[in-house]
Amino acid sequence: MSELEALFDASCDERRIRRALRRTGRRGWAMPWWVRLPAGERIYLLKLNGRHPLRLMGSPDPVLPGDPRRGADWLAGRQAWDPARRPLPHRRDPWGGGDLEPATAEALQRFSWLGDIAQATRSEEAQAHATGWTAAWLKRFGRWGGAQAWHPLRTAERLANWFSHASLVLSSSDLVYRSAVIDSMARQARHLHHQLPRLMPEALPGEDLAMVAVALAMAGLLLPYGESWRKAGLDALNHHLFRSRDQTGAPLSRRPKEAFATLRHLLMLERCFRERGEDCPRWLAEARQHLARFLLGFRLEGGWAHIQGLGGIPVQALEALLAQARVDIVVPQRGESGGFLRLKARRTVVLFDGGPPPPPGFPEATAGLLAFEMADGPRRLIVNMGPLVADGEHLGAPTAAHSTLVVGDRNACPVTAEGLGAASLQSWLWQGETAAGYLGGARHDGYRSRFGLDVERRLLLARDGRLLVGEDALLAAETGRRGHPRGEVTFAIRFHLHPDVEPIPTQGGNRVMLRLGADRAWSFSLEGVEGVDDIALAIEDSLFVASQGPVPTRQLVITGKRAGTPTRCRWQLQRSDG
Repeated sequence: MSELEALFDASCDERRIRRALRRTGRRGWAMPWWVRLPAGERIYLLKLNGRHPLRLMGSPDPVLPGDPRRGADWLAGRQAWDPARRPLPHRRDPWGGGDLEPATAEALQRFSWLGDIAQATRSEEAQAHATGWTAAWLKRFGRWGGAQAWHPLRTAERLANWFSHASLVLSSSDLVYRSAVIDSMARQARHLHHQLPRLMPEALPGEDLAMVAVALAMAGLLLPYGESWRKAGLDALNHHLFRSRDQTGAPLSRRPKEAFATLRHLLMLERCFRERGEDCPRWLAEARQHLARFLLGFRLEGGWAHIQGLGGIPVQALEALLAQARVDIVVPQRGESGGFLRLKARRTVVLFDGGPPPPPGFPEATAGLLAFEMADGPRRLIVNMGPLVADGEHLGAPTAAHSTLVVGDRNACPVTAEGLGAASLQSWLWQGETAAGYLGGARHDGYRSRFGLDVERRLLLARDGRLLVGEDALLAAETGRRGHPRGEVTFAIRFHLHPDVEPIPTQGGNRVMLRLGADRAWSFSLEGVEGVDDIALAIEDSLFVASQGPVPTRQLVITGKRAGTPTRCRWQLQRSDG
């Protein structure tokens, strides 16, 4: 057994894991070096040969429906993922070359267009279109498509789409064509089986690795002679789920998008078990419940929180996925999961991001450390901007796009076009309960190396839900290479408001009325400061990314200059109506 394969053994020590990771690398997947030798590819093709399955033993329904608008574009010969909706260079064979928009080319290889056309037209037209394009793909890539077309993630997505839309792909009466499709399914499954050890444990992002393992297990369930694929896929999935989640079942990456995608993959696999009339493993059902519970923690009566890229997931897809998860739990009242803290009292809900940022390389990740959102029943009050991309720049990623404290107009961690940059940040989260209400707080060291300061936020939500008291502080770093504050330090504490909130300044400058319609109002007030000069409370413009796109809104901003250590600002939000 190779050292990398030994990672499946829970008894292997941490040193061996680190050594194997260095050999495999975290930069992605690549074919073995010997395949690039003159005869290497021919040898690898022999490894893809095997018993020819004659039939498909089931076809589970897709978990989420396709997009009928994109389906209409595919049927009309347009690039469905191209904003300009340019025509496909080769309508009958879209893989025939030409200028394809990257997202369109990716969708074509993954066969995600099958779900789109299934929603866009009657079955006969969709079947004819599906068999025509699938036949064209088989001629080019059916037995082997190289490292690009047969990248494990593309192969896994393609297999899952073929299995879920077999009524389209296998609708032809041409027995030679049907045999070629099923033979290609088996060859792609063997390819995933061979490459799976090279993907473990972290050659792909968590949700992509889960997709590969799920697709291999699906092939083992739905194709004859697939017992070894089933076992390898389930073992890899079980091992990955064990390693990638914390004690609450939340992803260690703290990415809601990973939880959403992984939950979708698990539901696909569960449908395959039901299609075969078998019970799914207990650990699979438990993982589904934990991921669904993690996602439910972001639910507000008026929508879903904009925290760590969650706002970029279509609400309809999120609701549909959780409905299919058959979660026998309600939205949690209070508690922590994955570094996200939920406080609830009566109809007031506060969601607080108290954990470290996600790892580098995920475009949806944001630098909103210690940000929070707040809702009064179905009416949202304090929000974050949400996912907004313009000219290739993620405008919703910077720290200033969140309801949190910003030091020196700098991000709490590096922000790049590909996501967050590498940063070894630490964050400490705590929670509690007193006679006065529910407590939550956290501290992070994102500014320690530049300013010698840590940032801390404490929140107290009163038991009647009518008062939220907050304190933001800049504290001298206790440890580290640059542990002493230096130079002049300015800061801004931002509170982005939902577009339905109307801020009305009052005399004195330390209080703002927040109207939520004709019958609801809150007041925001600056209660006191320590170690601060030039303190001010202002109302500024902002943006909020709603379902229809970005809309203008306003934000409250407390600005000041550090005059000593510690530096503290106390504020409160109080309901001023019944």
